[in-house]
Amino acid sequence: ILRKRAECWGPARLGKGTSETFLQLLDEAEHCPLINDLERGELASDRALHYLWQADYYAANHHSREAEGRFEKGGDRERYLLQLLHHIYVYLSLGDMANAHGNIEKAKQVLVQVGTSLGEAESNCALAEILLQQGRYREAVSAFDRGREMTAQLGEHIPMCWCQIYTALA
Repeated sequence: ILRKRAECWGPARLGKGTSETFLQLLDEAEHCPLINDLERGELASDRALHYLWQADYYAANHHSREAEGRFEKGGDRERYLLQLLHHIYVYLSLGDMANAHGNIEKAKQVLVQVGTSLGEAESNCALAEILLQQGRYREAVSAFDRGREMTAQLGEHIPMCWCQIYTALA
């Protein structure tokens, strides 16, 4: 419950990424003695997003890695897939194209196993970001278009909007 309350104050919600309430609630949640490893992964993922929005990319990288490990170890393949994809944005912010590529390749392998529509849509969005960073604009626009169409069909408005924005920029 504390993590869910914290998410209401997180970077993409009420707190706009600078909320002390967000961090306080995450701290409280982390100190709960009976939370499992997957829940700790969710907490690490939330912290990674916070630090990404704060432009503290090294801290975001640390927490993204922790979240990936916990989801993989805990066997939550779908959540592991989404964390791999979210971590790509941290790598791109660090200018670490090699690890961004590595994560998209891992994500493709997991996607074959999981077969989730949201994972496929987010994979297109992440791939488009990599292509955009490489200056491969036509390929990026095509991947953004696929991602935008898929996220629109799924009702995932936030990634759909980002795809639209980046398509306009490319």
